[in-house]
Amino acid sequence: MDPVCPTCLLGLSNIDRDLLSKLPKNSSLRTFVVHEPVIGGTAKNIPGAANLTHAPVRHYWNPTGSFGRLAGAAFDLHHDGKPVYAWDVWTIHGPEAVWTAAGPPAPRVLMHQLSALAGDQRFSHLDSKKFASEAMALLGSGSNKAAT
Repeated sequence: MDPVCPTCLLGLSNIDRDLLSKLPKNSSLRTFVVHEPVIGGTAKNIPGAANLTHAPVRHYWNPTGSFGRLAGAAFDLHHDGKPVYAWDVWTIHGPEAVWTAAGPPAPRVLMHQLSALAGDQRFSHLDSKKFASEAMALLGSGSNKAAT
């Protein structure tokens, strides 16, 4: 996400409200946010975005935007045969997920706030309540580790 994108920040705030703020202190959920300069954000904007979450979240800065291209390809994001850059994408990975040299693993759940994916039946538009429900189900299913 871009740390100055209003839609991205609203998504992060909603994920915090519906999921992160409701986790028990001993939760095994690990949350990572990768910030990229899509609409002008910089590393100095990350603390403002980080203040939107109550649970421990690891924030990363990717000034080249390479993560968005890599994730877009790994998650098979495309529109009309063209790659879609992954920058306002929310994923849930199970405990089996391993990042390899080939790139990030396929997520169990992917939701987005990207106009290029509007109407794409493969991926849902971000619904923070449904996203939270999916994450909580994974945490409660005996797979006691998840990452968002």
